[in-house]
Amino acid sequence: MNIKTNKNQVVKDRSLWLKPTDADHQLAQSIRPNGDLFLKDAIAVAKDFQICQPFTKAQIDDAKRAATSIDIVDNKLTDLRHLPFVTMDNDTTTEIDQAFYIERTKENGFKVYYAIAAVADYIKPGDLVHTEATKRGASYYLPGFSVSMLPAPLSEGVCSLNPNEPRRAYVTVMELNADGELIDSTIEHAVIESQAKLTYKQVDAHLTNSPDAALNDQTFADSLQNLRGFGLLREYQRELGGVEFYDRRRTEYKSDASSYSISKSNRGEVRTEDYNAELSILSNFAAGRFLQKHGVDGIYRVQPAISEEEEEEIKNEVNAYLKKSKVPSRFQMGPSESIANFLERTRDELFDRHREKTQRILSSRHGKSYYWHAPLKHAMLNLQGYLRESAPIRSIVEVENQRKISEVIYNTPVDEQSAYDGDIERFIDIANTSRQKQKKISREMRSKLKEYFE
Repeated sequence: MNIKTNKNQVVKDRSLWLKPTDADHQLAQSIRPNGDLFLKDAIAVAKDFQICQPFTKAQIDDAKRAATSIDIVDNKLTDLRHLPFVTMDNDTTTEIDQAFYIERTKENGFKVYYAIAAVADYIKPGDLVHTEATKRGASYYLPGFSVSMLPAPLSEGVCSLNPNEPRRAYVTVMELNADGELIDSTIEHAVIESQAKLTYKQVDAHLTNSPDAALNDQTFADSLQNLRGFGLLREYQRELGGVEFYDRRRTEYKSDASSYSISKSNRGEVRTEDYNAELSILSNFAAGRFLQKHGVDGIYRVQPAISEEEEEEIKNEVNAYLKKSKVPSRFQMGPSESIANFLERTRDELFDRHREKTQRILSSRHGKSYYWHAPLKHAMLNLQGYLRESAPIRSIVEVENQRKISEVIYNTPVDEQSAYDGDIERFIDIANTSRQKQKKISREMRSKLKEYFE
């Protein structure tokens, strides 16, 4: 018996599949279960990459201790619970790093409050939880389950910005002018309370073709409308700066005991994901500027720029492909045309298969981005000093960058708090290794999943 997927592909007979055992289910349950069908393969890959160890009882107990070690509401924190923050993630997200609130200014610009879960408040160097998080480096994601960096009492509990619960956060406050330019920013250690857990698709439908009356009646209704205005302005600003916008081709696998579905999405299909990306990018940049202003080290994501000669080679390769594929000549890259302009003008007209191929050619010639201790330029984002700190539940380096921010806020001597002072190279290696490991895991899983199709 063959089973049709939602892309009209045929999965091979169910009897050929590797059936997960009770032990597999028990192991997945101790991690993060999402499905059933390819659990055996996913666990095999996780074991190959040595990321499949459940947390020990001692580590979970330490997480529970950490979760109750400090008061959530503290007089030293800025109380921002009066602001109608909301979170926006995928449908299945249980570890919530970010929340936002956006308001219009009198000058027709925006004031953005972007809250990041205060993980550094709870896990400290030397704790069992911190030691294990440093060992793991990051959370990892596979079809069927994910392997969290932190135990659930922290990642899904007190650190997660769950709705209708007071939470500690580091809030990046950013002021933009009417053109979408960042004119001022700071970071506050605060307590917030999210008013709703929303999804990208839910908000996207509300802002486009299916307004939700229930959302319009909420105190955060204006903030959702302002999210769209903010996102469009920031995209416009980055286009002016020559930023190259590539399609995000994401493959999502879902399964249960008897069926399997695969779906792909490109940039622009769910615009709220793009708007949220703009929030995260700007917040990370503002955080880097915050540390640089106070002369404090951090770990940045950097990417070398390509040379003029390399760019010319790329254009020639793209044009050769388009000519060979008999694509109309108007799609050829002009001699002085920027890559950013080519991507934008061909996004809606160039056939999908040709757009995917040309984008692969263009993006593959960029130098790989990596973590580094100096605020060098990130060429593809066109930003100097791109600190990463917006996902501390899922990355130990972002926890330590957050600890650096705390040191600035409270004027704490640097050598008394940070885990990576004097050992920054080790944490850079952890960040780069974790990122490459996730890419290898994803490639390995894609390879295995191909075996299920005729």
